[in-house]
Amino acid sequence: MTTLRNGLQTLSLTASTNAQATSVLEMMSRQTEHLVRMVDDLLAVSQGKIELRKASVNQVELTRQATESIPALVQQNQREGRFKNP
Repeated sequence: MTTLRNGLQTLSLTASTNAQATSVLEMMSRQTEHLVRMVDDLLAVSQGKIELRKASVNQVELTRQATESIPALVQQNQREGRFKNP
């Protein structure tokens, strides 16, 4: 993970004049940080630091809530998008 982080930082220094490259590198950096957090959480579970409790969820309700949150996130990040709920 450290190699990924360092590589992205190095690339971001050389791509600072290219808007598209900068955007892609920022996205990759965010995804790398998300991956690091997930791996850290999995390690904590395997070491017994976090207890994983399984529970049933209503997938329809969960999907509805996730779908409803998307437009606000899109607007917050100054993006455009159209979403259609089934």
